[in-house]
Amino acid sequence: MGDMFIIDNLLSLHHSFNLLNQSKLTYIQLQLMR
Repeated sequence: MGDMFIIDNLLSLHHSFNLLNQSKLTYIQLQLMR
């Protein structure tokens, strides 16, 4: 049970990290398009 909790946290952390990277890429693309 403890392991699953840790894995779950890592997955959600990874997911939010991906979202952060995507928004950063989008931001950079918008800057380049100007």
